[in-house]
Amino acid sequence: MKKIIFLFLLIPAFVFAQNNENKREKIKQLKIAFITTELDLNSDEAAKFWPIYNAAENKIYDIKKIRYKAYSDYIKGKKQNEILEADAKKYINIADDCEKKIFEIKSELNQELGNTVSYKKIVNLKKAEDDFRQKLLEQYRKK
Repeated sequence: MKKIIFLFLLIPAFVFAQNNENKREKIKQLKIAFITTELDLNSDEAAKFWPIYNAAENKIYDIKKIRYKAYSDYIKGKKQNEILEADAKKYINIADDCEKKIFEIKSELNQELGNTVSYKKIVNLKKAEDDFRQKLLEQYRKK
């Protein structure tokens, strides 16, 4: 528990001191430490877990960039009455497709992780991700 508290005391120093890419990398490092601790991964489990998890996270990140680009192209900055029906439809189709792909990736991730760690740890992974996100938001709000 002391490790976790210490970890989150360092977030402001790590996260807000560098440019965006460095911020993303620092957050990723903190997330790895947090999830490893929360799931109580041993070294063998961690060595198998992280390549699978990181590959899935990178795929999800790329899909979210596609969704955000579609939002920027069709919706962002427009008032409600300025959005064309055709643009709204294009965005919704892209967003739905992205959500389906993310679901598929997460489903595949669960299956692959099931070969490396217990299913109990996979269940706890969602809670650990949510807890990390919440702590990160709390640190951001304090700044």
